[in-house]
Amino acid sequence: MSDLTDRELGYLLGLFVGEGTFSNLSGGGPVAAIGMHARDAEVIEWLHSTLGGHVSHSTSRDAPMLQWRLTGLDLIAALPLFDQLPPSYKRTQYLAWKQTYKTYFENYKPRNVSAAQQDEIYAALALGMSPREVAARFNMTVEHVRKRYAKRIR
Repeated sequence: MSDLTDRELGYLLGLFVGEGTFSNLSGGGPVAAIGMHARDAEVIEWLHSTLGGHVSHSTSRDAPMLQWRLTGLDLIAALPLFDQLPPSYKRTQYLAWKQTYKTYFENYKPRNVSAAQQDEIYAALALGMSPREVAARFNMTVEHVRKRYAKRIR
């Protein structure tokens, strides 16, 4: 994560107070996210280049949307920034969310899967390899492959 100027930190915190969400992924892990219309792609690109995370594209109410999500180590690295949220309802939500995931944050063990390996995993599943075969090939549990990768292929 790059060092932020005071102005950039204020911008980030303002974005989260107005547009951000602290929630959970379908697999149960924590996520910080901001979704915006595609016309605000520069904002999403700035978040991605500044803090990491993932960007996805979708359509909502026939409008092109971008969603930036922060998970895993990138999320844990950003917690000290979010700790500086100004007094607001969003800060109250953040503190409750952070408490809910306290054990997760304390015990997080990253999976060393590069972006290239993730592409290989998705390709293997798309070509018909079973989650069990993928798990054996990439030294993962079958449960992890099913939760993290297989349901995105269907």
